[in-house]
Amino acid sequence: MRFTLFQKIILSAVLINITIALAVFLLILPELKVRSFQEIKSSSHAILDNLETSVQHSYNQLEAMKTKILEKSQSEVKNVTLVAESILRLNHQKYADGELSYEQAKRNALESVSKMRYGDNNYLFCADKDIVLTAHGMREYIGKDFSQVKGAKGKYFAVEMAQKADISGEGFTRYWWPKIGEEGIFEKLSYIKKSDYFNQYIGTGIYLDDVAKESEKLYDRLAENIKSYIRNIKIGETGYFYVATEEGKMLYHPDETLTGKFLLELKKPGTEETFFKEMSRNKDGKIHEMRYQWNKPGDPTNYEYEKVSWYRFSPELGLFIVSTVYIDELEKS
Repeated sequence: MRFTLFQKIILSAVLINITIALAVFLLILPELKVRSFQEIKSSSHAILDNLETSVQHSYNQLEAMKTKILEKSQSEVKNVTLVAESILRLNHQKYADGELSYEQAKRNALESVSKMRYGDNNYLFCADKDIVLTAHGMREYIGKDFSQVKGAKGKYFAVEMAQKADISGEGFTRYWWPKIGEEGIFEKLSYIKKSDYFNQYIGTGIYLDDVAKESEKLYDRLAENIKSYIRNIKIGETGYFYVATEEGKMLYHPDETLTGKFLLELKKPGTEETFFKEMSRNKDGKIHEMRYQWNKPGDPTNYEYEKVSWYRFSPELGLFIVSTVYIDELEKS
């Protein structure tokens, strides 16, 4: 096939344009890669900021709820104590009306208080001015001088409780004490009130691990909300975020086999350094970059794929918030 001069000129022009375009593309390709990388990096940083804000908000909600739960429990023990005091008052009135002798009215009142139960088998107690127990849910304690009794960690808690009641009329005290039917010792928060009826201290307490269990239910619900939020965030095709504690425990990871594990145990492939060791050097609240080799879901035994992570430690939360993505996915974009 023979070309005319005009066709040769047009063909030459097209080839020249293609050559120039190819040369320009090859020249700007590295710049495009850099810009793409920087855009995804900036996007990842922005998501880290938003994610930290979201986690902080959820954490604040949790702390506020925990405070409300404790306040509710404190209010409950005060109200139960007032109910018990009303028993003292009613029996004292019977004495005042001449229906019962002082000792009989007192004995009836204290017997009724010893029998009272509420919540999860919680009980009440009464003590005289010498802090000798006159009523208690565990009868073996009745008649015992609690001014000489220490809590499981050495605190003269009954003396402290009586002092608060003498000064303010009432008060709360924390101490460690066994729980009925369970092994071990548990932290307890007790309320005491000074009553004029039969000159008694009267009070009750709650175990704080019971309060903590209620708080944990809220924590689990909020944690699930955070996980759901993180699951829906993607960087590139398969990039993701995860959250770890200051101690290196994986609080959340899209790969459930890693959730709950410690970064202390995970070494960067081909090195003796763990992920956590590098991350723990950078706990200044700024965003840092970390590169390492990793496998892929379709190639689980081959740790030759380069990844980049951007992470930040939040001092307020005590958490590492981390994003990670494969380099080749960034280059494809």
